[in-house]
Amino acid sequence: MTDENTNSFPLLQVALQMEQKKFVSHPKCQAQVSALWFSGLTGMRHLNRFEFLLLSIPLGMIFLPILSLVFIFVPWSKVTLLLNPPSTRFLSYTCSYITFLCLVVLGKIQFSNMWVSLGCEHSDPFTYVFITLIFMWIIGWIWEEMKQLFEQGAGNYFRSVWNIIDSLMLTFLLTSFTLDVVVPIRLQSSLAQHQINFNVSGEEININQLLFCYDVDNKNNYFSTERQCPTATIGVDWATSWVPDPELISDIMFSAGIILSIARISFIMPANETFGTMLVSFRRTFGDLVKLLAMFVLILLSFSCGLAALYAAHACQTAHFQGFSAVTFVLIWSLLGFGEGNTPNLNRSAPLSSITNNSSRITLTEWFGYAIYGLYVFAAIVVLMNLLIAVMSNTFQEVQDERDTEWKFSRTELWMTFIEPGCPVAPPFNIIPSIQNICEAWKKLCCLCSKSRCRTVKKQQSVICALIQRYIVHASRAKLEDDEDVTEDRLRRLIERTASRLEKRLDEITGHVQHVDDHVSHVDKGERDIQQLQKEEMQRTNTLIKAQEEYIELLKSKWKEGERFREQRLQEVMSMRAQRERLLQQHMFEEAHRLEEVITDTLEEADYIPRTTLT
Repeated sequence: MTDENTNSFPLLQVALQMEQKKFVSHPKCQAQVSALWFSGLTGMRHLNRFEFLLLSIPLGMIFLPILSLVFIFVPWSKVTLLLNPPSTRFLSYTCSYITFLCLVVLGKIQFSNMWVSLGCEHSDPFTYVFITLIFMWIIGWIWEEMKQLFEQGAGNYFRSVWNIIDSLMLTFLLTSFTLDVVVPIRLQSSLAQHQINFNVSGEEININQLLFCYDVDNKNNYFSTERQCPTATIGVDWATSWVPDPELISDIMFSAGIILSIARISFIMPANETFGTMLVSFRRTFGDLVKLLAMFVLILLSFSCGLAALYAAHACQTAHFQGFSAVTFVLIWSLLGFGEGNTPNLNRSAPLSSITNNSSRITLTEWFGYAIYGLYVFAAIVVLMNLLIAVMSNTFQEVQDERDTEWKFSRTELWMTFIEPGCPVAPPFNIIPSIQNICEAWKKLCCLCSKSRCRTVKKQQSVICALIQRYIVHASRAKLEDDEDVTEDRLRRLIERTASRLEKRLDEITGHVQHVDDHVSHVDKGERDIQQLQKEEMQRTNTLIKAQEEYIELLKSKWKEGERFREQRLQEVMSMRAQRERLLQQHMFEEAHRLEEVITDTLEEADYIPRTTLT
């Protein structure tokens, strides 16, 4: 990106931060942003469809790494013109992210034994290459997020939900893969310190080699070829029970990270109107769910405390309401539809832990338990769930009513992310310093050295100027002390000169103020003239509207008169045709012929008169 694009739309940036959606979705604003989005690749305007984006991703995953390497080593070539436009950076970012997801999923799910093989003496070179690629991608994404954090600041950075998701996702994945690398190596080194022989199937094997390191195809292997599960394992006991298992932490971190990673791919959805509107609806409805969650927690706590207190003496007689945590667990699952209808029932044969031990209280307890449980179901499921559905429906309808505005605002947020200046190549190529970056770093270093020399020279000059100024001050003070009369005259002249300058400056300021007052009066007069013209224009418009309404009423009345005239003529024609039939029956052909001509003239007059009334 050029320096011109750095602050191309400062007003648009403020509008995005303040969520001024009408301003952002205005056609002129969208035209300016679109022109900058397709700058350098004007032909992409004709391919601005979501389907073309999906079709270009496989090609981008193949060719963009090659172009990125060419840019790193030859940054002044024409490849820069192809990689630098925002639309190409978006495509490169998308292809890089999808490739990263494929590597992460394959490395953790399909090739899970690859990480264990790091603790073996002889590992496959493919393992090191694959793991290196994964860590390069993770480091590249982390570097990209660090640059955004440095440029935007912590406040603006964490204001975006996408940035929070990126931070959590990279933290989880980096922790998971780091533990996957460290754990087998540490375990292998620990076992190597204790040379223990392990006898399996009559064969003695040194335990300092992990069981996963043995060949699966060997007859004396420790894996079942059908299930790929070990037939012999080694248990590791932790010295303290509160220390978590690092392998379990790795799996949990990866589960959370991969959920966020795959959900994060929805950043390309605003490129399409349908998917972008759906994403906006999902975000708004999820916000409604969070708002109503406080009310649900309040109801859950109140009913949990009530039921826990009611069944406190019957802890041995119930399998569901045994304490506050158990009651809360049951109520949450009841809300999701997994509750049983006989949950408040008690086991009458079990002992009762009460002061009175009155067995007749069981029936009343069950009755109150059913009442409270039913009231909870009504309040949580019938009321809160329907309220949530109603609020979500209202939010969804609001988004649909303004779908064009919402979609263009979301798309502009996506576009401005890539319009802002940044590295033309996507991770992991952004962590490789290009020749251009090396040259720029060298220039900055030279500038810093030259600036340090200039600062030294300036410091010396400032010291010399300070010494000279101090000498002049001392000399003038000594001269003033020798001749007080001369000093008084000089002070008087200095005061008079200063006063004259002040008067002159005040006159200039007064002139400027008068000039401004004149302009303000002209502006006021122009404003009054404009208001008067607007009033006259409104009067003319009202007069024109009234005249048009009168004209329409006149047309309607004329049309009705013409219709009545036409109907009258048609009735006359019908009566004349009946008379003509009688003349023909009486063999009065001449009179019938003359009557036929009169009928024709009457029909022409009936067809002509309604049309002429409209003119």
